[in-house]
Amino acid sequence: MTAIYMALGGAPRNIESSFEVDPAPAVLCSYVYFKQFEKLLQTAKIRFWVLDSGAFTAHSQGKPIAIADYIAFCHDVLQGPCPPHEVYALDVIGDHVASAHNTELMWKAGIPAIPTFHIGEPEQALVDLAKHYPKLALGGIAGMGPRALPFLKQCFARVWPKPMHAFGVHSEEVLMALPFHSADATNWQLTPTAFGRWQCYDGLKLGVRKGFHLRPQVDLFMDLERKLVSKWGKELARFQ
Repeated sequence: MTAIYMALGGAPRNIESSFEVDPAPAVLCSYVYFKQFEKLLQTAKIRFWVLDSGAFTAHSQGKPIAIADYIAFCHDVLQGPCPPHEVYALDVIGDHVASAHNTELMWKAGIPAIPTFHIGEPEQALVDLAKHYPKLALGGIAGMGPRALPFLKQCFARVWPKPMHAFGVHSEEVLMALPFHSADATNWQLTPTAFGRWQCYDGLKLGVRKGFHLRPQVDLFMDLERKLVSKWGKELARFQ
C-alpha cells in the first residue's frame, strides 16, 4: 500500500463534495477531533480511514489523554459500523519509554496499535519497536520538508524492510525518495482554510470564499498518491 491520508484538522466545511473523486481519498482522523467528524465518516465518500490519538494536539492544549480512555474509545470504534483501517498508539510527548509502554498496553487490550518513533529519540528505541511491531510511524518532522531526509534515511537504514508511516509529511521530494507505506498531512485542508494559500495553484493566495470546496486540493494530493503508487508499488507489494 502507498497512501496519503487526508488528515482532518479543525471543523470540516464542504468536504463531502470535495471528496467526490475516484478513487476516493483515505482519511486520518484523530481521537481529539472525532466527535466533529463522526458524521462525515459515515456520509462522505472515503476509501478508508485511520485513527490517530491526537496526542500532540492534546499536549499543546494542556489536555493529556489517559491511556484507559483511548483504549476504551478504540474498542468502541473498532466494533462500530465504520471501523478504522489502522490505529496509531497514544504517544507521551517527550517520553519514548512511556510511549512504548502505552503501545504494549494497547496490544494487550487487543488493539493492534502502530507506535511512533520521533526525531531526537534514541536509535535503539527504533530498533526495539521494529522487532516487536508490524508497522511503525515516524514523527516529530511535520513542516520540515526535505530537511527531514537525513533522519528519515537513517531510520530506513536501520529497520527496512519494515512498513513505515510518515506523520505530517506531504513533500513530494521526501515521499519520492523513500518507500513509505503511508503518509499524512493536513495541508490539503488547513493551508487554504487557515492561510488562504492553495498548493494546487502554486501557492497562490486566494483566501476562502463562501461556498468554497477543496476539490482542487484533494485532486493535487491524489495525483501525488498515484505517483507514489507508480514508483513504490512493486517495492511495497511484499506487505500485501
